[in-house]
Amino acid sequence: MRVCCVGISGAMGHQIVELGQVVCGISHHQRADTPIMIRNNAAHDFPVFDVILDFSRPEALPTSIALSKARRVPLIVGTTGLGERDDMALDELSREVAVMSAANFSLGVAAMIDAVQLLQHRLAKMEVRVSEIHHIKKVDQPSGTAKTLKAALVHVDPELEELEIHSEREGNVVGEHTVSFSDAYETLSVTHTAHSKAVFAEGALQCAEWIIQQKPGRYTLHDFLK
Repeated sequence: MRVCCVGISGAMGHQIVELGQVVCGISHHQRADTPIMIRNNAAHDFPVFDVILDFSRPEALPTSIALSKARRVPLIVGTTGLGERDDMALDELSREVAVMSAANFSLGVAAMIDAVQLLQHRLAKMEVRVSEIHHIKKVDQPSGTAKTLKAALVHVDPELEELEIHSEREGNVVGEHTVSFSDAYETLSVTHTAHSKAVFAEGALQCAEWIIQQKPGRYTLHDFLK
């Protein structure tokens, strides 16, 4: 598998490069026709690749979409902070190629989402709390993963729409997310702790291997896990 990484100069881009299979990349401030070359390719100025991984910034998404359309290759987006217009653009792209977007590509987080939905069904009378801790350089707050966890709970109980997410920024914490269910007698907490950003890169590359075999459409991490 040959990967083009958008956001290659960022922390996630570095992790993806370290895991191999990247043939070219684009920094978030570059245009699609000015790639950073990872390996020389004599036949093309911009080498052949099978999939695009975008871990950049929301403003770089149009570059990824344009490149995906031009090359007719799948697009995987791990950028957080995307808006409704971005989501609509990805829907439109999915008519032509396979598209997957997720706030977190950890397989453990995907399992956590399923778990908290089950617990919300079983413990509906308990008070629920969603919290997250990340390093001080993380831009979005609350995190995209915390928003996804909240959305999973709201899917079970719409009354949780007003639930506040508790966010902290400290040190070099890679990422910790907790969903707690409490009453006067007990507390049950589900926590996912990421020890390295490599877990997100590895998950994204596993999804990439899968998505290049899929037909055009919009896919989720849970589609990959089925």
